[in-house]
Amino acid sequence: MITDAALKDVTGISLKENKFTYAPEANIVKGKVTNSKGEPLAGVSVTIKGINTGVTTDDNGNYSITAPGNGTLIFSYIDFITQEVAVNNQTIINVRLLGKNNELDEVVVTGYISQRKKDITGAVSVINVKDMNKQPTAQLSEQLQGQASGITVIGSGQPGEEPQITIRGVNTFGNNTPLFIIDGVPTQNISDINPNDVASVQVLKDAGAASIYGSRASNGVIVITTKRGSGKVKVTYDSYYGTQRPPRGNVWNILSPQDMAQLKFNALANSGTPVDASHPDPLYGTGPIPVLPDYLVPIGAKEGDPSVDPSLYNVNPNYTDPNEFINFYRITRANKAGTNWYEEVTRPAPIQNHNLSISGGSEQGKYFLSLEYFNQEGSVIYTHSKRYSIRANTEFNISKRIKVGENLNYSITDNKKMGYGEGNSIGNSYREQPIIPVYDIKGNFAGTFTGLAGSTNNPVADAYRSRNDGGLDNRLFGNVYSDLDILHNLTFHTSLGGESLTGTSHSFSYPTYENSQNVNKNSYMEGSYYGINWTWTNTLNYHKAFGNHSISLLAGTEAFNSDYRIMGGSNTDYFSFDPNYTTLSSGAGAVAVASNRSTESLWSQYGRLDYSYKDRYLLSGTIRRDGSSKFINKKYGIFPAVTAAWRLSQEKIMRKVSWISDLKVRAGYGIMGNQFNLGPSNGYFTYTSDKAGSFYDIARTNNSIQEGFQAGQIGNPNAKWEKDINTNIGLDATLFNNRINFSIDYYIKDIKDLLFNPDLPATAGSGIPPFVNIARMRNTGVDF
Repeated sequence: MITDAALKDVTGISLKENKFTYAPEANIVKGKVTNSKGEPLAGVSVTIKGINTGVTTDDNGNYSITAPGNGTLIFSYIDFITQEVAVNNQTIINVRLLGKNNELDEVVVTGYISQRKKDITGAVSVINVKDMNKQPTAQLSEQLQGQASGITVIGSGQPGEEPQITIRGVNTFGNNTPLFIIDGVPTQNISDINPNDVASVQVLKDAGAASIYGSRASNGVIVITTKRGSGKVKVTYDSYYGTQRPPRGNVWNILSPQDMAQLKFNALANSGTPVDASHPDPLYGTGPIPVLPDYLVPIGAKEGDPSVDPSLYNVNPNYTDPNEFINFYRITRANKAGTNWYEEVTRPAPIQNHNLSISGGSEQGKYFLSLEYFNQEGSVIYTHSKRYSIRANTEFNISKRIKVGENLNYSITDNKKMGYGEGNSIGNSYREQPIIPVYDIKGNFAGTFTGLAGSTNNPVADAYRSRNDGGLDNRLFGNVYSDLDILHNLTFHTSLGGESLTGTSHSFSYPTYENSQNVNKNSYMEGSYYGINWTWTNTLNYHKAFGNHSISLLAGTEAFNSDYRIMGGSNTDYFSFDPNYTTLSSGAGAVAVASNRSTESLWSQYGRLDYSYKDRYLLSGTIRRDGSSKFINKKYGIFPAVTAAWRLSQEKIMRKVSWISDLKVRAGYGIMGNQFNLGPSNGYFTYTSDKAGSFYDIARTNNSIQEGFQAGQIGNPNAKWEKDINTNIGLDATLFNNRINFSIDYYIKDIKDLLFNPDLPATAGSGIPPFVNIARMRNTGVDF
């Protein structure tokens, strides 16, 4: 019998005698989470150790969770040190989380895996996204400028035009664009990715970091991860509005009309044919000093001359009959003050961007949704770029071991650009003579009709006539994925991603009348394209830490396939130039149509090993085998790499140096590949018909036309992979309590078997010459 005993003693004896285990009662634990300054932290994950149960803190840092009295709470938050606190039957637990003392523990995505920054052995630059987004541009590639060493960004200035990016110099003939990996999906196009959706950017510059991407890594690899949601619902709106103001004044340092005329006189004198009575100049007279005319058309006419009577003027700018053009009578005054053609084709242009995002999440799932509207008027007249995009990133925990998610981005782009080459608006703005005005006496376009002031087209006229040209591009890009934790240290990841592309374009060519070389016919062109490609990636990732050792193993396969089709047509002789009327079927000429298609595929296997001893000595090795449909006899390429690093700061003698937070030396050697420049048919001999050049009377009857064939592509079945053999030595340092961070690398890139398509002798026929492995080059340099 037990008398006057405490309740807990009675309960303990009862449970002991009945062989039950006593479990402390679960309590509701509340508290507040703050940072080192006492400021509340929202979105901190609070979980019970050993149990897949958790909550997140609210906007005031408060939380409430039901936990066993003998349990342990885990508080974790990005950029803060994870903290474990024993409950010990407490009902109120306030926690102050300490920020990580440096960025070295930050986890970044590299080659199919995530690593701590301090464990990276290759040449990798981690870009600060906040600094990157300070640049007011909708092009993610433009924002990369100046953010990392070794990256060169060259833009054309055209709205919507993706700039050229190179990593550590030019690596090949033709396409030098790096490979972009967006949420695990490879692409070379990031023109429609909203920079506000980006969470992290890593640049893989050497073989040690990038060779695991094998056949497409020679130009370097940029890994981009987009945002995920967490915590309570968060709504964010961001926008900006501004103007782009091109420089004003004589930006090309063009001579005045008088100086231009004198330059012509000097040139004639220096060539032995000076201007004199026997060799008069039709525009500037015969004296020792050129005299500017009052009129360019009629040639050299003066004010009051009967030939410049406005009643004689006869120009129909929208003429459809070439015979009408012959009877035109033009009257164009000379602009003696000079036309500033650059100012005529440029303007201050507004730019605006609006972003709305919604995000949130819990232990069961996360979501991030965003909408973007971007509108940039071009500084060159009649150009613009408009983009509408939507992104949806979601992730759900189906069970303790299974996670599924998707990352999708859909964009619509309306991008009106000027033409390329010296004949575009900018090129003609410094080639057109300043004495020529923009318009003649009746407001129609003036130009070089007489041929006495050059042969350049009026750039304002060209831009105006293309004002209704354009098109739309649509792109759906992203992936769906799943992670399965097979064992505690073994994870299977599968991802199916890619893109679907569609687009249309149209342009109308007006007849011209003001130039020295005119086009008398109008014409209309319309085209469309469709493309789809997919990448299926499967990986097994194993990680194990034991004692002073840590090892990670990765094995994977990847399949890629791309199909692309393009179709276009043209017609001529339109009686109306109204853009609502012009179609391929409304012209009076014969419709000409053409189409093309291409397909290509890759099949790859790869593996990776990462080993660490005492967090001091690091070793990494990768190997990848790629097979491409672009190659025939030498289809497969193997791309290995090995890197090693020594963390000097972990040595005993270095730990005493207080101003060194981290110091690591790196070295690596490997091979990367390239086959971007090859077309799918490079290895094959193809034949095609050509109505203009290969129709002939094969039967010699002189009364029939028989279809003939000619070479389309001259094949090279022995083409093989370009190989970028890369050696890299680097140093990473974090000094003075993380106030100074820097990396320095010295690299050598020996690129062998460069693919190039040289001109062939005429005896080879008219087929497109194939790419052959014909050259080699070396790049060396220092990144700092």
